[in-house]
Amino acid sequence: MRKLIVLFFIFSGSTLFAQQKFEKELRISEAEVPAKSLDFAQSLLPDSRLKWFKETGLSTQSFEAKTKYQRKKYSVEFSLDGKLEDVEVEVKSKELSESVLDTIQDQFEEDFQKYRLKKIQIQYSGDQLDVLQFFNQCLGNDRLQINFEVVVSAKKEDSFGLYEYLFNSRGELLKKSEIILKMTDNIIY
Repeated sequence: MRKLIVLFFIFSGSTLFAQQKFEKELRISEAEVPAKSLDFAQSLLPDSRLKWFKETGLSTQSFEAKTKYQRKKYSVEFSLDGKLEDVEVEVKSKELSESVLDTIQDQFEEDFQKYRLKKIQIQYSGDQLDVLQFFNQCLGNDRLQINFEVVVSAKKEDSFGLYEYLFNSRGELLKKSEIILKMTDNIIY
């Protein structure tokens, strides 16, 4: 029985990065975006120039609005039918609480020989009206799901790669993926 448990941990540890992430963004016009997505993004980020993208992943598609608003980079993602998926705001590591940052860094030290933080985003999701009220400072964040999405460049087993981690508001790991930088159907020699 002990051998079975040990084998489980060996194989589960080696498949932690089996999940891969690929995203391809294609710039689109506002006319291609569902009206309710446009309305929400304009209500959330008034007087900002929104750039719209259609994002294609390995098994998903979505619309995304990106802009810089009040000196921060925002990304608002919607499903193809216009439903809000999340709002992401890029932050610096010093803007995270010390305990959350320590927990996140402990995870990276466990997973990698070397690492460097490339991007940190606070991810807000929940009911569209609750998200809008939160950003307009009319509502606390207790009705929202708040996560941290962290992109890290790291060395693992003598090779460098790019990884995306998702942590909850306490810094506990929810998901990690290796980022595929380029999709190709051709064999490259």
